[in-house]
Order: sequence, then C-alpha cells, then structure tokens
Amino acid sequence: QQGLPLVELFADVSGLIALADMDPGAQQIIDAIGLASKNEIALRTNLDEAIAELGLFVSAPAPRSGILQLLDQPELQPIPPAWVPADVVSYSHLSYDLGKAYAIVKDLILKAVGDEAAMGFQMMEGTVWAQTQTELGSLLSSLGHQHMLLSYESTMPAFQGQPGVDVKIPSQ
Repeated sequence: QQGLPLVELFADVSGLIALADMDPGAQQIIDAIGLASKNEIALRTNLDEAIAELGLFVSAPAPRSGILQLLDQPELQPIPPAWVPADVVSYSHLSYDLGKAYAIVKDLILKAVGDEAAMGFQMMEGTVWAQTQTELGSLLSSLGHQHMLLSYESTMPAFQGQPGVDVKIPSQ
C-alpha cells in the first residue's frame, strides 16, 4: 500500500483464546469463527491523498475450521481467459463453490441455533426440491466455482431529462 500510514496494529490472539477456556460460551464462538489454533491479526490504515484505505489481515493456515473454512476454495490463475475481449473495461474473477459455502454456513447455524434453524432449512430446501428436483447444495455447486464479471464501456445514449434540467451521464 502506498500513502501515509496512520495506524498499524498487530495482535496475537492466542492469549484471548486461552482466556476463552474459562467460559464455554466464549469457546463456542471461537470454535465457530475458527480461531481455535494460534492466529495473528494485523490491521493497517493509511491515507493516500484524500482516500483512507483499511486493510485487515488474518493468519489462518490450512486446514481451517469454523467460518474460516469459507476461505478454502479452488485456486484460479490470475490471468483472464483468452476469450475475454480486448475492449473490456475491467475483468474480475472469483473462485468460490457456493454449494460448499452453503454447507459450511448451514452446519455452523445448526450447531449454534439447533432445531429452530433446522426447520427453516428444511422449508427452504423442500421448496427448492419441489421446484427443481435437486438438492439446494447441489444446485449451488452446479453453478461451478469460477465466477467472472466483465465491465464494458457504456453505450447508453444521453438521457433527456425534464425541460430546464441538464442531466449528463459521466463517461469513463
């Protein structure tokens, strides 16, 4: 990051984890987050001209547990595929198995809430099954793990506003 560093913090949360051993409720929260092993957290804030930037970094080596399992996703190469046209303004991609994420979140909610949440999941999954004859997790996984977003130059014509109102659409 460039700019003027304003705040830099580094914390080893293993001490907090040791304190949680005294309270079963706190231990349940730490397990749900996935901080059961030694983890370090860093926070950095800096000012780059008139823009304040914030970065949060968590050391969470694999294998992860709890909500941090959501970080365990298939790796993608950071290069756009050959089919991406040259006139694209921006290209982004994300590697994420939505079915796997659904299963992790469902499991965490069921452990935390129990039967009350189970009924909600059964209703939602039953509705999906009735409409698609497919389980919700399988349906989400069928979308694949590679999701892409392409942005193009706007081709929208100038907007004609009310008489006396000058409306201009910004161009990039």
